Amino acid sequence: MPRWLTVSLWIIGQCALLAGDSDPASQARAVWRAAQKGGDAWTCLQLEAWGRAQQPIIKLGPVLGPSVILGNPSLTFPSTIQAMRDVGDRIVVVAAQRAWVLAPDGRPLQPSLLLPRGEPTIASDGQFVLTIAAEGSPWRVVLTRIADGKPVLSTEIPVAEGQQRTPQRAIAHDGSAVAIGVTSPVPNGPPQERVLVFKPGEPKPLELAVRAQPLAIGPAGSWLIVGGGNEWTVTTREQPLLASSVASGQGIAVCLAEGNKLWRIAQDGSRSELAGVPPLGDQPRVFALGEWLVLATGQGAKTAREDLLGDTAQETVLPPRMALWRWHDLARDPTAQPVTTLVGRPAIDRSQPAALWLWNESRVELCDLSGENPATRPVIPDAGAHVLWVENDGPLIRVHARDQICAYYDWEGRELWRGPAHGLRAWRHNAAIVERREGDRFAYVLVRLASDPNARAEISLAALPPQRMGMRIPLFQPDLLVANNDQGRWWVLGFDGAIQHVRPPDQNFPPPPIVGMAPSWRHDAAAGRFFALGARLIPARFSAATPALASGEDLIDAWRTEAGTWLLDRSGRLVLLPAREREQSMQLAGPPHALFLALGKDLAVQTPGQQLWRIERGPPWKLEAAPGPAEALPSGPWKVDRLSFGIPRGKHLQWDEERLGWKPVRLRSPAQSGLFVITPAVLLELREAEAARYFGR
Repeated sequence: MPRWLTVSLWIIGQCALLAGDSDPASQARAVWRAAQKGGDAWTCLQLEAWGRAQQPIIKLGPVLGPSVILGNPSLTFPSTIQAMRDVGDRIVVVAAQRAWVLAPDGRPLQPSLLLPRGEPTIASDGQFVLTIAAEGSPWRVVLTRIADGKPVLSTEIPVAEGQQRTPQRAIAHDGSAVAIGVTSPVPNGPPQERVLVFKPGEPKPLELAVRAQPLAIGPAGSWLIVGGGNEWTVTTREQPLLASSVASGQGIAVCLAEGNKLWRIAQDGSRSELAGVPPLGDQPRVFALGEWLVLATGQGAKTAREDLLGDTAQETVLPPRMALWRWHDLARDPTAQPVTTLVGRPAIDRSQPAALWLWNESRVELCDLSGENPATRPVIPDAGAHVLWVENDGPLIRVHARDQICAYYDWEGRELWRGPAHGLRAWRHNAAIVERREGDRFAYVLVRLASDPNARAEISLAALPPQRMGMRIPLFQPDLLVANNDQGRWWVLGFDGAIQHVRPPDQNFPPPPIVGMAPSWRHDAAAGRFFALGARLIPARFSAATPALASGEDLIDAWRTEAGTWLLDRSGRLVLLPAREREQSMQLAGPPHALFLALGKDLAVQTPGQQLWRIERGPPWKLEAAPGPAEALPSGPWKVDRLSFGIPRGKHLQWDEERLGWKPVRLRSPAQSGLFVITPAVLLELREAEAARYFGR
């Protein structure tokens, strides 16, 4: 039996014990004991960090004894986050070969699950994780139930030469079917697209010659939705439907097809018209949000009034409306009526698991769908203009009005900026980039956002050429932006609008990675209270608070000298945590393509091409380019050799990635220090052999 399966089956019994305990403190203690017994040290660290943040403090552990932890393990993970899903009462995160289930406050709800190796996909309701190990042939496909760690589907399929999988995968709500899109090369033609449908207990997948973009699949594959944009195909046991809008939940689907008809696709694949549908206008659409089906009626819907004789007297144009059904009502009763109908146009609030923007004329409301019934409240009572669209933009609310006027608001409904814009993007809670166009000429402005109009500022970026640019700004620090054009050239500018660096046209270097971690705020991204930043979960409504350690970028190295502990992050930034408590921590803006720490006379930063940046002693501390060669940092008292280490006066151990499901960025052993375990978000300094044994074999 595979080791990962043995551990998963052990967790089944643990989860059964925890399920009935609703007190957070008691549940946390039970999960901590289960994780500690199973060698799941990171879950223990997350729980200990959660306990320290409670009032009064809840003491747990420490699982690693007197070890030193730099950084806050809460809402962090030992490897880069690969997938996450906020489903309301819990957040599911997959990093490396582990799945974590957290409460919204960061408290682990069960020991983490060891998954088979592969690319993960989390089901929309957070009940399953699909992993595909696709290195060579055959591909290994495993569907794991998160509640107990049990694999409900596990199979291998041979792969033809050149066959590729698409990013789209669909998982039935009960785990009874999985759909995976694949493409195969065709000589002198476009790739052949197919969808493979897997079912537990069946040795071979069903191959369907449809677009390789599965969105949703019914129980046992009774129906399948594929496509994208406004072109969807719904395959059932009846004639396929071509739909302009689709949604699914609780094993059923709803699609808009055949001239604005709304069809309900049952769990067995049969279809019937949806009941209680209000009049529809232009471009209606449906979408799923949490436990709800949402219908936006579109513009220009009409209703007819009859005179006393029963003849049609006049048609009345209705304002845009939104109708809401509960999925479980529709699954049980094909004639279920909408729970409510509200006036306004809806859009998903991406900073919550189940909420909608709803606007009409100049009024913007928020409709909360997390409870038993919808609850609306005004957010912007009067936007000062006819609102065309509302959406999340990073940590802010962006409102589009007529005549190319846009505005930003905070979550208290306070206006932060208003002005003309053809395009705009907020990267921080207090800064945005505004794009303005005149013909084929583009101009960009950095906007300082503030609720006080006198504190706002617009800084022209006229130093850039008047052409279309891509922009990146770090979410927290430093205050700079990187602009790039379609030809691959890039510029680094300060927040004063002055150019600090330009990539020479004869050099093929990428832009500094210091801005590479900022997420893309996609309008179709999954809704939720957090987004992934490397190995951290950052609140969607984040503020100026900088994440623990460095600049929010992933750590890549650490070392200790007489001056204190040095931390190197992915951006090249160095942070010194001084040995003396009375001294302040210090940051150095290092080389943008840092690889690791090395020795070059004293401590130095190694970059590609054997280039060294030596740390010159302070005060003031500074980094200066120096000729090589570099010397590797010593193996130290823990005899570190890559991912192996020797316990002082004890045996030599190898990092046990198979059991743990993750590995550190690197191990280090400075003189007169414990074993440094460097992870992207947290630095562990293990002081005792017992703590080290959690990670070695």
